[in-house]
Amino acid sequence: MKKSEKSEISKEFARLRNFGFDVYNFNDYRPMYGGKRDFVDHVLVSKKYHIYIEVKIGEDKLTDGQKRLAEKISHLSTTNPSIHYRLVRTLKEAKSLVNLLLAKKL
Repeated sequence: MKKSEKSEISKEFARLRNFGFDVYNFNDYRPMYGGKRDFVDHVLVSKKYHIYIEVKIGEDKLTDGQKRLAEKISHLSTTNPSIHYRLVRTLKEAKSLVNLLLAKKL
C-alpha cells in the first residue's frame, strides 16, 4: 500500500473544504480503527452532493463488506441523484472527481 499516494489523495479531497464541502476522512492504516471496518475512506458532503469514496491503491482489493456497502450506496443513488459512490485508485482520478464536483457536473 502506498501511504504517500493515499495521503495525497486525502489532501486533494480536503481542498474541497475551501469550497463549502464537509470532508470526513476515515482512512486509517490500523485494522478495525474505531469499529469502522468496511466503511468508506472518505465522505464528502455539500448542499448538492453526498459522495462516499473508497481508495484502493495498487494491489489493494475491496473486502466483501466494502463490496456490500458499495452496492447499498449505489442502490440508494438510483433513487437519489445527490448520493454517489466512487472507487478511486489514483491521484489523477481523485483530481478528476474534485474538478467534476467543483463544476457541479457529477
